[in-house]
Amino acid sequence: MKKSAGKPSKYDLEYRNRGDDAWYGVLVILTGETMTVKFEGYPDTFDVKFDAKEFKSKEEIDDFLGRFRNISPQMQDSECGSIKEGMFVCAACSAFGGDDMLFYDAVVEAIHNENHSFHNGVEECLCTFVLAWLHGPKKDDLTNSGIEGICIIKGTSQVDPRLASFVELADQKLRKSSGESTSTSEQDNSASQGLSRTKRVRYLSSSRKSDSSFKGISSAKNVVDVSYTTEATDYSRHRDHDKDLGGQFSNYHVMLVENLERNLLPSALRDFIHEHTSVWSQAYISPCPSYMPYARGIIVVDCEEKLQKINLFLDNPSHLVVSSKGRPVVISERDMRYSTIKTSLGSLVCSSQDTCKAKSICRDLIVVRSGSDAYRRANEAKDLFLEFISHQQRLYKKLALEERLLLNMLQLQPSVDTCLC
Repeated sequence: MKKSAGKPSKYDLEYRNRGDDAWYGVLVILTGETMTVKFEGYPDTFDVKFDAKEFKSKEEIDDFLGRFRNISPQMQDSECGSIKEGMFVCAACSAFGGDDMLFYDAVVEAIHNENHSFHNGVEECLCTFVLAWLHGPKKDDLTNSGIEGICIIKGTSQVDPRLASFVELADQKLRKSSGESTSTSEQDNSASQGLSRTKRVRYLSSSRKSDSSFKGISSAKNVVDVSYTTEATDYSRHRDHDKDLGGQFSNYHVMLVENLERNLLPSALRDFIHEHTSVWSQAYISPCPSYMPYARGIIVVDCEEKLQKINLFLDNPSHLVVSSKGRPVVISERDMRYSTIKTSLGSLVCSSQDTCKAKSICRDLIVVRSGSDAYRRANEAKDLFLEFISHQQRLYKKLALEERLLLNMLQLQPSVDTCLC
């Protein structure tokens, strides 16, 4: 495919396609108020275009940005030793049978090591990796893979400048639209572009794609709804406006959770809880100092029954809730019931109308089952964190005692000085 003059020539991002939920290498081009997503190895007819004016909520913008990340490099045979059990990878999946190979995220559940072979000085890895799929058509299934189908997830350490510019523009359009309209009607904003049953060009050798493979994509383009839902992105944290809940939400039940990833968004926590419990809640991730490796969160519901349901899910002996990096979520306070809640939850206070639109699949938090290696490691990390919390509580008690003694001494000091005079 020829590159147009003045356009970037590098497909330097991955995009999680709405149609088949798979990851593709893409090139993004920002032209005015339009961002074009070009799929590596496919002609221009498969481009997906986004207009900054088409976003109807912050959740839609969040979802758009959350579908991009850095390229996940393919593992080489000599790098076999760097793959560990419990590692999160992006791997090739025979999603629809035949030669169609799409890329989805998975967890390495087990590794069967074999001696590598060498032919004419070229190393070949013969090991087998057991993968548990996190999304896609084989979600929750276990399949075997060779190293040739595995890529290491690099994540999104920082937002790509092109995406940041487009999202800022979309946010400005959204704020302007919200300010000008006193009432908005539901609009059917669907797009008919998507990729389905396609082969990712980066898989193994650069095999040629037949004309029939493009027919499968074309047949899906007119039926794929590219509407947006809430997705965890670091960008929206800086756009949320503070909202004082004092008096507005009285007699609510509050749960405190700790050991969260510092870049986890409240919307991701809220949607993950709803996905597994069917309970809608309000969530808030509190700011944390730079020296603290984790963040704290608050989950708010309007009745004790909902809180108990969330508690049973988050504190269940059959599984653990962990971040995509393996950090286990820990409940520190199970029910802090205030007559008045006053905190900053930003735009995460969802109305009942917004909740239906906000549902999404959260990839920042996952469930690991008892008996798996990922569970064992997460449980060890949880025990370590609980030990740290216990030590921290003892230090707080010691500080309170020494403070009280010091303050008592300071209060007695004027009386002593008077007696000496």
